[in-house]
Amino acid sequence: MMSDGKKIKSVLVVGAGVAGVHAALNLADLDFKVYLVEKQPHIGGKMTQLYRTAEDNFALGAITPILLEAVNKPNIEILTLAELEKIDGEPGEFTVSIKKMPRYVDPIKCVTCGLCWPECPVQVPSEFNYSLGKRNAIGMPYAGAVPNKPSIDPSTCLHMKGEECTKCADVCPTDAINLDAKETIQELKVGGIVLTPGVEPYYGSSEAKKLGHGTMANVIDNFQMDRLVSIYGPTKGQVTRPSDGEVAHKIAFIQCVGSRKSGDDSLEYCSSVCCMYSIRSAMSTQAKDVENDITIFHNDIMATSKPSEKVFGEAKENGIKFIRGNVSSITEDPETHNLILHYVTEAGGESHEEVFDLVVLSLGLIPSQNGVNLAESIGIPLNSWKFPELTEHSNLASPGIAVGGSFKSLEDTPLAVADSQAAAMEVADFLSDAESEIKKSSLPPELDVSGIPPRVGVYVCECGGIIPKVVDTKQLHEFAGTLDGVEDTRIFQYACYSEGMEEIQKSIKENEINRVVMVACSYRSHLPKFQNMIRQVGLNKFLVEMVNARELCAWVNIEEKDKATERMKEEIRGIVAKVKGLESLPVYTRDVVQRSLVLGGGVAGMTAALSISSHGIPVDIAERTEILGGNAARLSHSTKGGNVSAYIDDLVKEVNENPLINVIFNAELQEVKGRVGQFSSRINTPSGEYENEYGTIIVATGGKEHVPQGYLYKDSKKVITQLELEEMIRNDDAALKSANSAVVIHCVGSRNKERPYCSRVCCSQSIKNTLKLKEINPDIKVSHLHRDIRTYFLNDIQYRKAQEAGVNFIRFDEEKGLKISQDNGLLVEATDMKAGARIELKPDLIILNAAIIPDEGNTDLSRLLGVPLGEYNFFEEEDYMTFTPVDFSKKGVFLCGLSHGPKTIDESIAQAKAAAIRALSVLTKDKLVHQNVYAEVNPGKCIACLTCVRVCPFGVPFINDDGVAEIIPVECRACGVCVSSCPNDAIELKSFTDFDVIPQIETMFA
Repeated sequence: MMSDGKKIKSVLVVGAGVAGVHAALNLADLDFKVYLVEKQPHIGGKMTQLYRTAEDNFALGAITPILLEAVNKPNIEILTLAELEKIDGEPGEFTVSIKKMPRYVDPIKCVTCGLCWPECPVQVPSEFNYSLGKRNAIGMPYAGAVPNKPSIDPSTCLHMKGEECTKCADVCPTDAINLDAKETIQELKVGGIVLTPGVEPYYGSSEAKKLGHGTMANVIDNFQMDRLVSIYGPTKGQVTRPSDGEVAHKIAFIQCVGSRKSGDDSLEYCSSVCCMYSIRSAMSTQAKDVENDITIFHNDIMATSKPSEKVFGEAKENGIKFIRGNVSSITEDPETHNLILHYVTEAGGESHEEVFDLVVLSLGLIPSQNGVNLAESIGIPLNSWKFPELTEHSNLASPGIAVGGSFKSLEDTPLAVADSQAAAMEVADFLSDAESEIKKSSLPPELDVSGIPPRVGVYVCECGGIIPKVVDTKQLHEFAGTLDGVEDTRIFQYACYSEGMEEIQKSIKENEINRVVMVACSYRSHLPKFQNMIRQVGLNKFLVEMVNARELCAWVNIEEKDKATERMKEEIRGIVAKVKGLESLPVYTRDVVQRSLVLGGGVAGMTAALSISSHGIPVDIAERTEILGGNAARLSHSTKGGNVSAYIDDLVKEVNENPLINVIFNAELQEVKGRVGQFSSRINTPSGEYENEYGTIIVATGGKEHVPQGYLYKDSKKVITQLELEEMIRNDDAALKSANSAVVIHCVGSRNKERPYCSRVCCSQSIKNTLKLKEINPDIKVSHLHRDIRTYFLNDIQYRKAQEAGVNFIRFDEEKGLKISQDNGLLVEATDMKAGARIELKPDLIILNAAIIPDEGNTDLSRLLGVPLGEYNFFEEEDYMTFTPVDFSKKGVFLCGLSHGPKTIDESIAQAKAAAIRALSVLTKDKLVHQNVYAEVNPGKCIACLTCVRVCPFGVPFINDDGVAEIIPVECRACGVCVSSCPNDAIELKSFTDFDVIPQIETMFA
């Protein structure tokens, strides 16, 4: 069949971990139809197994709202227990075959009553808990799994093995279990594909086995440790020894087990995240008992992300011991199962023995086997470690197919999320001319309930007989009918079934119900469903309230049935009082100016501008200098060997030739007004003031290289920085060919009291340049003076190449300091920590790894835009940086590149594309539409005290032209901080006003 050449505006996202879910959400925001395919029965990936995020938030609590957002997004279709089998067709018009394994539980019929899994006689090690604890053949990995429906594992189910067992099916009250279900093949038409299949632990190392993994009961791995620490883990947060169940108090972590080593079966690269993963686990363990004795054995600590060095320092301050050395072996006491570690410290090479209760091996990460198989089947080239081998600075594997997240490169969660957004952006770019085929559902006009006496319908769900086992639902039904304003009350076996909802809609119409109370189960999982139900019959979706009779009453009051029923009566009495006062919340719209302002014309700014313009949106780039290119223009080659100069030249040419991009040189931003969708700015230029309006603003103002103080910098022409060396390499400077020796000094101006952060890229950049030096001048002798070599991921292979090329790496004693003089040529004196001796080096060239520092204009720009700076004066993303890596708390303003903090060119480019797709979620709309709970200011009571302006974590309230506070509903997050802080009670939260809540409280306590 011939193709008609018309691209399809739908995308297949393979892998529903945190990266895949974000890719799907961002594509859905651009009106793409998205099919989110996940091999497991539930979405969320490895993030659902973590205890704490990078910023020390509860991981499961942070990710669950995002997973539910994906579930409730109309244009995202989630296919669990599914795998991509085959791709046919052409880019833009793919036909994909999806193999769907049976869940054996009908998700429509299942009401997650929890009756089935206690009946299952099978007990096998839990994969979710990394074999700590047991699971049944039927069930869910954790209580709040999304989708919140159980599944059956056919490899362990007795019935599937031919035995006579149907216990789960026999007890199911809704006949939701089909033990004879079969796999199916589903064909889908999509225009593009995003692959985010993630990574998995590496268990194949002989070093791990030598250290007792799998043979000594109290030797566990870092993934198991995180499950022990978690309050949702198999031990409810008690760090116990597998051998005897006793709480462990003396714990050792051993880093880099089976990784950062060449040869044998070890991974040659650094897995990037393990150091901070272990430090977070150690700190969580320490927080449970300050008397715990925790030691981390390590080589280099990869604390390279913005907050990591600070966390590393806090761990040391909290008493966690860090020993740099090598653990050669572990022996087990046969009686106590205590573990004796034999190790050698790097300093002095001394041998030691120490006894521990528990040992945690930090294993590395590898691409998921599912992802590798998929990549090989569709022809994506892989490197020797089975990671995708892509064109540099791109997520595209081939036209219309992009790779993102940790499967592309091992990185922490914020970068993985940004990278998946970048992959989504590249596919969206490819499909920018495709037309959306999503049909908008038509809804009846809303009933205006203002001035109409409340007519309440109370609908009680029995959840298939689960709730009546504890709560007398007939009593609730009869009681609700006696309450003032209640016009109809009914009992349903399953209110959430289509039949139940149709019956409720019929009741609403027949009885002219204008307020609804659902006595059912979880507010979080079912409220959107019931809101949609009443909206379909003309009621505003905020005229329904829920009482949780299952999770919050029946399941927790099994022994107190009479009291449970009475408690539910009081809750129904209160919620009916509240619902009678509810008002319809209107749909607010805000016109969008379909133009974007990008501040900064470096690689990040240009990339963001090009991505936005590919969707037909005009962009202004405001660049403070007279040229484009930024810091990257000073680089010669990337750490992967690519020609950065040529790449920047092509990028500049593309920007200059793009008719939708207007570059304003020598620009100084003077003023910014407005809010998301409607910003206006005034920019000073040599030719006069430039004013325009924008829907979004992207901050890509970059950073700069620190000017070293001391080190004979500026006093000697032979003392240079890494960027100056880059320029010498690019210009083929003759001095590099004649130099006999060079010394590279790391962490100049960073990891100190003034700047207690790691500049992330310096180690990799300096090793890249060292190898280039050796290429230019094979006889040059190069020594690196460092504290840690932080060459994360594949950069670590370059580190070993440098060692093999004869480059000398010397860990120096920072406390004893460095001394540089030039009486008779350059002289560098330091103390070698390994040898414990003072050394002298006489180089021809000293190269300083100078810190990346924020631009001095950040303070003024922060004030102009109303966005925050972090403690190091880089711009600070929203609080949940793990999941919003390019979003400011102020809506409509985004950030990327060095303005956010130190990062590589590839990371800056990924962030820029991520910022672009976030900006396009605003810019591709004619209007922003908002219908949700929001805070509203009563101008008659407001005294403009600025309290709300100061306390709002999202910078939403402002003083308007009338001299009073104003909150725009489109921007409000409904957190309620301003409401509780206002000294004059001038602010109220819609649906939670005094008029709503006080009657509820008074009625319940009357």
